[in-house]
Amino acid sequence: MTNAVSELTETGAKYVLVLAIPYCIWDILIILFFTGVIITFKSTILRIASVLMIITCIVGILGYTIFTMDPIVAAPTFKGTFHVVYGTTLGILLPLVSMILFGIGLWKNSRKTSIYTFITIIFILLFGILISLATPLFLVHKFHYFGLLEISTMLIAYQWFIGLSILFLRISRNEKMNSKHI
Repeated sequence: MTNAVSELTETGAKYVLVLAIPYCIWDILIILFFTGVIITFKSTILRIASVLMIITCIVGILGYTIFTMDPIVAAPTFKGTFHVVYGTTLGILLPLVSMILFGIGLWKNSRKTSIYTFITIIFILLFGILISLATPLFLVHKFHYFGLLEISTMLIAYQWFIGLSILFLRISRNEKMNSKHI
């Protein structure tokens, strides 16, 4: 609960594979899902949002495997700097922009899902603010709930993926609604 997720997969971490493997599998599944969205739906907005989410997952896989974070007490390396600067920036900005685009793209045909998406974004931002406020406490005092805040933010995003999957499954099964309209 006290460690940031990146610390658990940092260079030289004892149990790096325990966390890196499930995250990479999850990212591969997300890539496959959003590839399906690109193939299935005609909406340019949904396709752009899907591409952004795929890029996010590729950056995540690189961050868990190649560009791992440096240990906090170690001298910075290129890999660690890439992880912190690009991985964190892209890992935050791209999913939020993608989710905003999904919210906009779904507004016409599925307002409930669009509203659900925007509410999810608000919760992610709130937890992101809490993480930002907790970072100094974490670095100075080893704030005991930092990891919990970070994992909570990820779980909020994961439940959105599941909700979106259910919606798209319903759309693909519903004979009345043709995917050409979305």
